[in-house]
Amino acid sequence: MNEEIKSLDIQMIATIGYILSLLISLFLTYNSKTELLTKKPIISSKNSYYVSILNRIIVLFLSLVFLYINFEDKNRAQKKGEDVTFLNLQITASDLSVLAAIIVLYVVVESGQYSIITSVENPSL
Repeated sequence: MNEEIKSLDIQMIATIGYILSLLISLFLTYNSKTELLTKKPIISSKNSYYVSILNRIIVLFLSLVFLYINFEDKNRAQKKGEDVTFLNLQITASDLSVLAAIIVLYVVVESGQYSIITSVENPSL
């Protein structure tokens, strides 16, 4: 039971991390809108690029945290002799989330821009 509580605590902290990441994406989107409307962004394109990379790294880290939690939950369930079918599906979903986070981070880093879609930050995680 202690392990389950620890797992839930980690999930709560990671969820707060996702919320903070969403707020960063919202800020970057607002910054792009401000730049389009007034030609004077809140932060420069270079800084937006660095913030976007940091945000993508955070999302990748959080995706890995949830993947780890899912593996731990599966291990606990197996030890108890419980059915792990749905936990396997959660692990697959986490695998895909990690893959998506890696691809998005790669695109941002390799493009040299914080957004490649009409100069507007993609807010999706």
